[in-house]
Amino acid sequence: MTGYIIPCFPRRDINFNIDTGASQELVLADRVELVNWRYVSLMFRVHAHSLGGTTNTILLGVYAQTISRDDPGLLFIDAANLFSVQIDQTTPSSTVITLGFPDGPGINPPPFHAPMVRVIAKSTRAAAGTISGTFSADISVKDS
Repeated sequence: MTGYIIPCFPRRDINFNIDTGASQELVLADRVELVNWRYVSLMFRVHAHSLGGTTNTILLGVYAQTISRDDPGLLFIDAANLFSVQIDQTTPSSTVITLGFPDGPGINPPPFHAPMVRVIAKSTRAAAGTISGTFSADISVKDS
């Protein structure tokens, strides 16, 4: 079984500038191909965040995604099923959070064997306070 580490997105500063009760979603990586890999884990690196002392959260996750052979510019995204991890006030800065995709054809919901994924950050402001962070991600894959 051969494993690889594939860069997903470089270190990026994210600032959610939203009102209380509102939410915002930012695309961090799009059309990330997974079709050749059987075992997949997404490793989010939390370099820093501003959530201490608030009830605000940031979700880092993926949507299953594919394209049309007839029109490659047309994207199909399963926006109803976000597979994610949550960053909150208890999450230490300078940590790695792994989002593993369980294996088993036919028993797992998307995005586990989707040909591609869209990587996003999503936040909903629950209280006053800054919602920002610095993140990067790599994908750990194995072919069999």
